[in-house]
Amino acid sequence: MKTYEAMVIFPSQMKDEDVERAVESFRKDVERVGGETVASRVIGRRQFARSLAKRENGVYARFELRLEPSAVTPLKGRIKLNENVFRAQILAVEHEELVAREARAERAAAQAAAADDSDTRGYRDNRGYRDD
Repeated sequence: MKTYEAMVIFPSQMKDEDVERAVESFRKDVERVGGETVASRVIGRRQFARSLAKRENGVYARFELRLEPSAVTPLKGRIKLNENVFRAQILAVEHEELVAREARAERAAAQAAAADDSDTRGYRDNRGYRDD
């Protein structure tokens, strides 16, 4: 199995619960072609740089998938038939990129944990004022 990243845009008029159902529907489509969804994240509503099919914005979601390369084409076919998907793009992720991304995520989590544990007394804001 190979790792892929999918960026899916849902229509902006969908409500939050409809987006969740559409995300679940996408996951089921991945399972139907023999793949698995490793991770998914709804990024939220974003403006398009230019109008696409007379639409100004959409709800973005990112998926990390594990699929056989031969299953990508059938998945794209299922996506085209799904009325809830406005646009979708599936890209192969190289192993080195995946390892680097995981390392960055671990570093960010460690930094966030360290920041939560540190004492903010005497902290200077961006104007140089101390808060003690």
